[in-house]
Amino acid sequence: TSDERRCFSHFQHFTIPGLLELFDSELWKQLVLQISYSEPAVYHAAVALSAVHQDVEVSGMPLPGQTRQNIWQKFALEQSARSFGILSRRHASDPHLREVMLLCCLLYSLLELLQGQYERACHHLQGGLRILRELKVQKPLADETESPVEKCLVAAFVQLDIQSTYYGVDGPVLCVDNELGKYQWQLKNTESFASLIEARQAIEPLVSGVFRFTSQSWPLSPADVARDYNALLPRQYQLLSQLTHYAELFTPFYTHAYPTLTRKEQRGSDIIYILHRTLTLSVKTCLLAKNPAVLDIYTPEYQEALYLVEALLHKYPERPAFTLDVGILPSLYLISFGCYDIRVRLRAIEVLQQWPHREGLFES
Repeated sequence: TSDERRCFSHFQHFTIPGLLELFDSELWKQLVLQISYSEPAVYHAAVALSAVHQDVEVSGMPLPGQTRQNIWQKFALEQSARSFGILSRRHASDPHLREVMLLCCLLYSLLELLQGQYERACHHLQGGLRILRELKVQKPLADETESPVEKCLVAAFVQLDIQSTYYGVDGPVLCVDNELGKYQWQLKNTESFASLIEARQAIEPLVSGVFRFTSQSWPLSPADVARDYNALLPRQYQLLSQLTHYAELFTPFYTHAYPTLTRKEQRGSDIIYILHRTLTLSVKTCLLAKNPAVLDIYTPEYQEALYLVEALLHKYPERPAFTLDVGILPSLYLISFGCYDIRVRLRAIEVLQQWPHREGLFES
């Protein structure tokens, strides 16, 4: 229909460029559009996502759990139902069924996230992750037999899986930090990362490990930390060692290659630099059980991290409303949650409010 064509055009010219704003991805640059033209289930899922995206552009981000009733939402529901109906009629022996199902699960998840429906989004996410787990797919680019579509889809699901750690959905499922050995080909260079893509891929298992560790350790009371200290301390040391190793490879790249990068790549490098700083800081402080005397020592480091985020926003005024990639939100969350100085925490919250947007499961 003409409405479908208009929404798909919006998906192509606005939704996808937003998803590509922070980092490049072959999934969004090329594969989604290619598959949409040949797979009606994916086409209608993309149209539904575009309809919700347009509603968000007009009315802003909904609050979590808030239900909107308008023409965009109704159209998105109709398109989602069409997509699901087509998908359910596919034969199990279809060689392309797995890729189509995974891509639809991803689009359904993003659609629900844009509507603030975390439970439904995570339901679709878990569906895709179950498919990946059953196939024993544990990490993008670790298995050279995967198709380009599979590699891109696994990468996208890994991102959301890592982010789900803080959202009470029994995540992450893939636990890619446990698969760090598969990434040694990225860490074998003892001098520097060769590209931004390599640096970004190598930090993913560290993000997963830090998110898992901090989500488990932050709620602990001083008595809990004391009781489990012998088990917690080795994991903390392991993460700090991995983060230090990462810094040894990233710092030369960040220092020497930065002037030769495109503006977009420079922003990506800045984001990774800030993220690494805040990940390291959160691991350092997560076992202190809100001990003010000790935590206050780290206030200057939190202030520096916040300054870096503020400088990034000043340097790059282009701000997408919706992206799958981790940008500044995890860093601001870690600062606003972990810093002892309430003035720094309030500044971080103010920065969150200055840029209303979503980064995967993180929403400002």
